[in-house]
Amino acid sequence: MIQVKEFLNHQEGQETDINEWLRCKGDSIEIVSIKYSVGVLQGDEKTGWNAQDFSGALIVYKII
Repeated sequence: MIQVKEFLNHQEGQETDINEWLRCKGDSIEIVSIKYSVGVLQGDEKTGWNAQDFSGALIVYKII
């Protein structure tokens, strides 16, 4: 069965979180694909004109 795991809006520690999740799954899964995306939202009055970055990863895997 193919399943997915999302890691969204991690600005700090995303790599650690993903690696820990993969370590916990061990040999019970087979990675099909990993998608990674980053983006930036333009700053406005509410955010004090600071741009906000965000990222996300999607891991597609099979349970074996």
